[in-house]
Amino acid sequence: PFSGPVTPTCHFRTPGSSHSTPTRTPSFSNSFSHTPNRSSPGHSTSPFTSDRINSINSLKQYLRTEGDKEEKLRRGSPDLASPQSQSYWYGTQSGNGTPILRKYHVATRTLSPIEDEERKDSTAVWNKLGIKRDQLSQYTERCRKWLSQTVMIPVAKEIKSVNETLQNMGSTEVTIGTASLGQLRDLARLRAQQLPSLSMLIRYLDLSSKQDYLVKRILELSEVGGIGNYRWDSGGSWKGRKWDQDLPNDSQIILHFLCTYLDSQVPPSPQFPDGKTFTSQFFLKTPDKPETKKADVCIYQSSINPPHFKVLWKSTCIEIPKGRNNFFHTLIVFLHYIKHEENGLLGQVNLELSGLNLLWIIGS
Repeated sequence: PFSGPVTPTCHFRTPGSSHSTPTRTPSFSNSFSHTPNRSSPGHSTSPFTSDRINSINSLKQYLRTEGDKEEKLRRGSPDLASPQSQSYWYGTQSGNGTPILRKYHVATRTLSPIEDEERKDSTAVWNKLGIKRDQLSQYTERCRKWLSQTVMIPVAKEIKSVNETLQNMGSTEVTIGTASLGQLRDLARLRAQQLPSLSMLIRYLDLSSKQDYLVKRILELSEVGGIGNYRWDSGGSWKGRKWDQDLPNDSQIILHFLCTYLDSQVPPSPQFPDGKTFTSQFFLKTPDKPETKKADVCIYQSSINPPHFKVLWKSTCIEIPKGRNNFFHTLIVFLHYIKHEENGLLGQVNLELSGLNLLWIIGS
């Protein structure tokens, strides 16, 4: 967002390429080393002389003892099937000493009628778009990676850089995360030469007046690649308490960052003097109604808490399955329509490789 578009550095095997991600095939040759026990319990050799059979009574006692052991084995008694014995984990052994694995049934939870209907609706959405399940998983991963590398991490780095500059200037009290938005705007105006990126940063920070929480959460979301600690319907802790609805949830933060980034990439228009060209045309949020949209394809936020997003295509409202991946799946569907219905153009901006490369997310 501060030095032009950033293309994610990701390595994928392409047709004709001699390079691919090395895969490691698990080896089981040493995972279970079993030495067959050639002797049966009735033919064991004891090192103790007191165990030797030297009379009719000792023979009868031995036979009773061995008979009890065999009966316990037959019934699966825990006395002999201890956690230390291989038969406890692997079941009984075959004649050649190979463990015979017991068969287990995977426990499944019966879906409620509502959950079952939602699952069918979800399948219908992806079938209609021709997106397979394995593709959806790959697209979701790429979506997180693109947002992380292109927007989240660069903003986090710039926050740290500006704060370092402020400290070098002797400003220890007014920093990003401690100052209010009003103070930051004054600072950007008065120190524009020393802090040229601050005015752009403020656009990312104007989501919430609780700057200390927002900055803390931005840095946390940027720590793990692919936004690993993302919580779609909540956020992080703040001042010793759990996240609550007076704070922006992670979905709102990610969405705001995406919109702000694209606002900076789409050419300005006199129709939108605030500079939010993408947001004004391609994003709509409740309580605004879907029919007020300004473009053929649009991201629509129908609920704030819990967050829920849909895609508006002309007169159709496309329901995206709710939950953790709702926002990422909404972006995938949005890009699908841009690619197939708008020739890869977001207004005048090319989203292919020669442009912003956003369509890399759903590329083959």
